[in-house]
Amino acid sequence: MPEHDAQPLHLVQAQGGFGEPGAFAEEVARLTEGEDVPREVREALLLRPGRFNGWNFSEADLREMESSFDPDNPPPLQLDHSKSARDTYGSLRAVRFHDGWLRGLVEYSGEEAVTRFRAGHWRKLSLGIRIPGAAGRKAGSRKRIEECSITPFPAVGGAEPARVLSQNGGEEMPEE
Repeated sequence: MPEHDAQPLHLVQAQGGFGEPGAFAEEVARLTEGEDVPREVREALLLRPGRFNGWNFSEADLREMESSFDPDNPPPLQLDHSKSARDTYGSLRAVRFHDGWLRGLVEYSGEEAVTRFRAGHWRKLSLGIRIPGAAGRKAGSRKRIEECSITPFPAVGGAEPARVLSQNGGEEMPEE
C-alpha cells in the first residue's frame, strides 16, 4: 500500500477509491488502526436528484455540492440537524458523485456513536444544505453541505433513502 500523509481521508477522495471493493475496506482498516477514540468510517448514499422538502436537486446541483466540499473543513455529523456541539458525533470526511448519487465517507467518532451505529440504530442520514437565495442567503453563493445528520426521518425517503453502505459498496441493512 502506498505511503500516505497525515490526512489520509483527503487521499481517498482524491483517488476516487472509496466505494470500490477491496481498496476501500483496506483504507478504512488502515485509517482506524491504533486509534484511541473508537471510530467507524463508512460510505453512505446521501442525496439523489429529485424534489425534497420543496427544493429541486438536479445532477448539476449534486456535482456543485461535490466541487464545493472542503475536506479541510468537513461538515459535522449531527443528531437531527442540531446546531449544538454536544450533538456532534463525527464528520463527513469526503464526498463524490457516482452512479446517480452524491455519496460520502461518514466518520462516526466516539464510543456512543460507534456502538449505536454498529447496533443498527444510526443508519439513516440527512443533509443540511446551504441554498443560495434561501432564508436571506446571498444569491450568488454555491450550494454546499453544512452538516450531515443522523435522523430516523430523512427527507430523501421512498425506495432508496440515504443509507450507510457496507465496506464493499453493498447495502449494510435492507430498508423496511
